[in-house]
Amino acid sequence: MLSSESIDLSREPLAASLLSKEQKERLTELLDRYLSSLESGVPIQPEMLVEEHPDLAEPLQTYLNSLNELHCAAAGFAGGDRGDYRDETESVDDTKRLGDFILGRELGRGGMGIVYEARQISLDRTVALKVLPFAAVLDAKQIARFKSEAQAAAQILHPNIVPVFAIGVDRGVHFYAMQFIDGQALDLAIAEMRNRETHSTDTLKRSSLLSSQSDNAPEYFRTVARLGVQASEALHAAHEYGIVHRDIKPSNLLLDFEGKLWVTDFGLARCQQDATFSKTGDVVGTMRYMSPEQASGLSALIDQRTDVYSLGVTLYELLVLEPAVQGPDGPALLRNIDQENPRSLRKIQPKLPVDLENVILKAMARAREDRYTTAQAFADDLRRFLNGQPTIAKPPTIAERATKWALRHKRVVATVATVAMLACLGFAVSTLLIAREKRNTESNFIRAERNFRDAREAVDGLGAQFAERLASVPGASVVRREMLLDTLAYYKRFAAQSADDPSLRADLALTYSKMGTLADEIGSSQEAITSHERAISLLSELAAAEPHYQDHQRRLALARNNLAMTLKRAGRIDEAKDTYNLAIALQQRIANRSSDEQVLGDLAISHANLGLLVAETGDRELAARELLEAIRIQERLVATAPEDADRHRNLATTFNNLSTIYVDSEIQQAIHSYESALEHQRLALALQPNNAEHSRDLAATYNNLGSLQSQQQDYAAATNSYQEAIRLQQELLTKDPSRRSYRQDLAISFNNMGLMQSRLHKSVDAERAFERSVAIHEAIVLVHPDDMNLRSSFGGVYNNLGITLEEQGRFEEAAQAYKNAVEQQRVAHLRAPSVSRYRIFLSKHYFNFGRVLRQLGQPDRAAQVAMSRRELWSGDGERLYGVAEELAIASRDLLVEPGKHELNATQAASLAIETLRRSVDAKFVLPHNIETNQNFSALKDDPRFLQLISG
Repeated sequence: MLSSESIDLSREPLAASLLSKEQKERLTELLDRYLSSLESGVPIQPEMLVEEHPDLAEPLQTYLNSLNELHCAAAGFAGGDRGDYRDETESVDDTKRLGDFILGRELGRGGMGIVYEARQISLDRTVALKVLPFAAVLDAKQIARFKSEAQAAAQILHPNIVPVFAIGVDRGVHFYAMQFIDGQALDLAIAEMRNRETHSTDTLKRSSLLSSQSDNAPEYFRTVARLGVQASEALHAAHEYGIVHRDIKPSNLLLDFEGKLWVTDFGLARCQQDATFSKTGDVVGTMRYMSPEQASGLSALIDQRTDVYSLGVTLYELLVLEPAVQGPDGPALLRNIDQENPRSLRKIQPKLPVDLENVILKAMARAREDRYTTAQAFADDLRRFLNGQPTIAKPPTIAERATKWALRHKRVVATVATVAMLACLGFAVSTLLIAREKRNTESNFIRAERNFRDAREAVDGLGAQFAERLASVPGASVVRREMLLDTLAYYKRFAAQSADDPSLRADLALTYSKMGTLADEIGSSQEAITSHERAISLLSELAAAEPHYQDHQRRLALARNNLAMTLKRAGRIDEAKDTYNLAIALQQRIANRSSDEQVLGDLAISHANLGLLVAETGDRELAARELLEAIRIQERLVATAPEDADRHRNLATTFNNLSTIYVDSEIQQAIHSYESALEHQRLALALQPNNAEHSRDLAATYNNLGSLQSQQQDYAAATNSYQEAIRLQQELLTKDPSRRSYRQDLAISFNNMGLMQSRLHKSVDAERAFERSVAIHEAIVLVHPDDMNLRSSFGGVYNNLGITLEEQGRFEEAAQAYKNAVEQQRVAHLRAPSVSRYRIFLSKHYFNFGRVLRQLGQPDRAAQVAMSRRELWSGDGERLYGVAEELAIASRDLLVEPGKHELNATQAASLAIETLRRSVDAKFVLPHNIETNQNFSALKDDPRFLQLISG
């Protein structure tokens, strides 16, 4: 018999270590085929496999023999009862023995191994022996993970964690031994109770878990809670050792005959100090029981709260015999974990105590910060339930549930101000403020229908209005869209039921207007236009029938304003302009005969919207007139109610929009408008000091003002503006560190501060500011790797850092910064090739990277970078000419030290000429002085070059 030996389980077996990737894959497939043939009773002849695959002869002979031995051992005990091994030590066949252990019946199997009942010979005790499958021994990572599982479990001392006794390898078979638990896994108990359609303690009677109380639901629920306490405290012990299980599920929780729960299978466990086996993007765990951070592949976010979540999901299923997340394994299931709420426990099982439901749902909160901080805290709250004490967990309100969902899901949040970061000032703020105007318009609709029935108010409150509030919550787009769709469906049903009821024409008109707004929100432009037009038609009839009833006319004007916004988004600019003018004319007539300030507010919004529309057509003079008229009206409204923070904020919004009109032509006017906006934002913040949006608005305006002041070389004022923006943003981040938008705003401000310090030639200060921006970007990208706007922004900041380092003569560091810029921007470009600015920025990063490589004496690498840049501009003659010039410079530099680099001067010259030919083919007219341009000096005697420039 071969003896057991101690080896490094993280190393690949020698028989497989020299094989290519293709050979390893083929070997694995052959071993799988052979094992299947053994199990079917018609084994393939090993000699035949060796003959067919002579290049795998040695590893095949090694593994087929071992596989056959292990199969024989397993087959000899499969399905048998526990036997008495005491007299078998001498007579046992080697095929039934692994090291110090004699194999018994198979207890279970999974992706990480097969578990057998076995007897340890030396200590004469029954153990559970986990064996690594043969196919896995070809993968060093699988072996290392198997070792990690054993080591993780072995170092934790807790009465509810299955202890590990030994680890070894025998005849190429890797195994470890652990305490044998005579009982049942929870997944089997759940399946049996589910089949019987009862929450029965009879199911587990053989484990002495409970006495028979099939109809005693309260006792069953208390038993589940007690099991939860045991599991939680076991997990807390693991966490105290720095180990996160990462695969808590019913099949990994065992119940023995004494009713004691055991946590087992640390195959996916991760120690805090070792993240070797997974990285961001890996999806590790069993799908149905994964936490949202696992389902999203965000391994950097996995901590003890991940196990708390998975245990909560397990207890949920044990309580109601239904999985918390429905559906087959696959991407859809992962999306459900990330996006869907589980069904209420009490809707499935009404007898379930409210406090127990609250505890389970807190453990299952999507946002990590909303779960129990530790598994011990989870156990303590379960104990409070068992002791009849008030629990920490409370039922969240509807608003809290939706907001928590949104705060957790941030993948689809648009990154504002990226263009501003790269010196295109104003775009992000303009977009933000346009959205603000739209919200004001819709808010007026909500105020106009206060007399609706309670049921309609409930729909508005929980549908349209709350969806609008979610618009300012990072990551809320998915839940917001679902809420909008549900609300739209309700309005459609109401419209269909009310179409023939004359008494409901006003309600019906308002419903169609809301349908238009909702359809526009979800991107159904034509449906939105049709709904708005039907609203306008109904309101026109009502206004004609009751000309003295002002409310019909006001609603008609608002409906026209909303239709104009939809037409604008649909690209029907002229129609939108005409519709805005119709709304303004009607609102002006109402205002002339009424003192209703709501109408004046509507009129100001329409003027502002028209101004923004005509600004996009290039008519900046008319745009300024419209915005100034809106400001005149809003200043009047502020004067009548100076304590109204919303009026100050609306006025500041219009001043900010006016600044974007002036920014390209009348910078002093733009600066003055920003300063006016600041005045009213400060007043709004003073009136509502706890309103975070006022602080964020104020910081954004300071940031944009600083950019203009920097362009005007008023650096002292710009410094003050940036510092004030950073102060406000840091305060916001301190209050809410999880808010992604706050971190992005702060990163933008540090970047802009760095740009200004660069203009002042304060390289050290600029470098410090850029590094702060880089650090913030890096942290956000780690959590949101799929946000391409963020990636692009990150690349832009690295590029700015590279310029600063290059100016200091620190070329090696500059090259690394430019390389990082290229990597980030390249991801953005490859993932979103239709976004032109990503390609433009990437081209600039390549150009800067190539330049600093030439300064480092690496013209061959510079030429490679230029070729990468060439790939971006197929068919763009002017850009290709620039690339040809870079390649020509590289050729010239390579002549200085021939033979030193992988690329020689002749090859670089050929690349330059080929690129120049592509430029000419793309109809680019070569400069008349190209022959005297020193950058092309390496080509001046090349006939191909001379032919190109003469032709």
